[in-house]
Amino acid sequence: MVVCLSCAHIAWCAGEEDIFAASTKGDLAKVQQLIEMDKSLLNAVDIHGRTPLLYASSWGWKEIVVWLLDKGARVNLRDQDNRLALHWAAGMGWKDVVPVLVAHNSDLWVRDKDKRTPRELATFKGKDDVAVMLQDAEKKHPLTSDTPTDEPAQIYPMRINPMDGAEMVLIPAGEFSMGDERANAPGNEKPARKIYLDGYWAYKNDVTVAQYRNYCKVTKHAMPPPPLWGKHDDHPIVNISWEDARGYAIWAGGMLVGMLPTEAQWEKAARGTDGRDYPWGNTWDATKCNSQESALKKTTPVGSYPAGASPYGLLDMAGNVDQWCLDWYDTSYYASGPLRNPTGPNIAPDPAKNGSMKPSRVRRGGSYDSTKKWMYSAHRNGMYPDGTMPKVGFRVVLPLAAK
Repeated sequence: MVVCLSCAHIAWCAGEEDIFAASTKGDLAKVQQLIEMDKSLLNAVDIHGRTPLLYASSWGWKEIVVWLLDKGARVNLRDQDNRLALHWAAGMGWKDVVPVLVAHNSDLWVRDKDKRTPRELATFKGKDDVAVMLQDAEKKHPLTSDTPTDEPAQIYPMRINPMDGAEMVLIPAGEFSMGDERANAPGNEKPARKIYLDGYWAYKNDVTVAQYRNYCKVTKHAMPPPPLWGKHDDHPIVNISWEDARGYAIWAGGMLVGMLPTEAQWEKAARGTDGRDYPWGNTWDATKCNSQESALKKTTPVGSYPAGASPYGLLDMAGNVDQWCLDWYDTSYYASGPLRNPTGPNIAPDPAKNGSMKPSRVRRGGSYDSTKKWMYSAHRNGMYPDGTMPKVGFRVVLPLAAK
C-alpha cells in the first residue's frame, strides 16, 4: 500500500498505486499513460523500496523495462533488501531482460541483504544460463577500486505534512543494527542488536521556529524564550521541554498518531541499515555538520549541511541540535528490550539502577556545542523531561496508516 498525506487524513495515492500494478501486470500502455501524465512516477518508490523498473524486471516485462530505461528510469536504485532490478531479473531467470539492464550500466557488483551479487543470486536460484551471461559481463567490467557500487544516494518516497508543511521521508520496514559493540563503546550502547521496525514517516528536518510559532498561534501554546542569537524562522526551535515537543508532534499528526521518534526509530533514520558510525559514513568529517568544531556557537538554518545527510536523506541527524526522543532513558535497556519495535521502558527507571540519574527522556544526535567524541549515531544520552536548553530541539514521526 502507498499512502499519501494530501490532507489531514490518510488517502490513497492512486497514481502510484496504479503504476506499480501496471508494471507488475505488464500493461505497457497503462504505464506509458500514467508516466506521461505524471513524470514523478517514473522513479516512484513504494513502501518496500521498489520502483516500476524493479517490478517490471522481476516479472520479465522486457518492453516495459526498455521503455522505462529510455525515459530515464534509474537502473541502480535498491529496494529495502538491497536488491537492484538486475537482482530481480537474474533471480527469476529472465534472459531477455538481464542484457537490457546490463547495457544500461546496471551495477554488477552490488550485494543484496544475503550478500549475493546478481550473478550469485542467479546461481543460487538455479538460473545457470543467466549466471553465465552475467559472468561474461563481469569479465568485461571487472571490479576495481574505481568501480561504482551504487548511485550517490537512494531515493525514498517523500510527502508533505499538510499540518505544518514539513517534508517527510519514508523509512521502510526492516532490520537495522542498533548500538555499538566495540570495546571502547560505553556500556549503555551495549549489546549491539538487530532491531526490526515497521515502516514510518520521519521529518526530513528538525521542526523550525516558524513551524512552532504557527503551532502556538493555532493552539494558543506559549512560545519558548529565544536563545542568545534570537529567533530565526528557518532555525530549529529550541528551549522546549519534552512535553512541549510531544504536544507539537501529536498536533502535527492530525488524524494520525504523530509522535516523537522512539530511540530505535531515530537511530535507524540516522545510520540506515549498514551500521555506519555517522549519518554520512564511517569517517568523521567536521564539514558535514554543525558541531563544536564549526566554532559557530549557535544553531544554523535546518538543512545547511546536505553532504551530511543520512542514508534516507534526513538532515542534521548529527549536530545543530540534540533531538528529543519518545523513550525513557535507561542505561541498561539494550540488555532486555524487545527486538521488534522497541519503545523504551514502560515506566521511568529507578535512579538507583540507572546511574543515579533522575527520570529522563532520551535525546540524540549532538549539537553545535558537541565535540566529535559525542557525534556518532549510536551515542545515547538523557535529559530531564521538564528541562529546556538552547541546544535541544526535535523532529516528528508518523505511522504509515491510520490506527
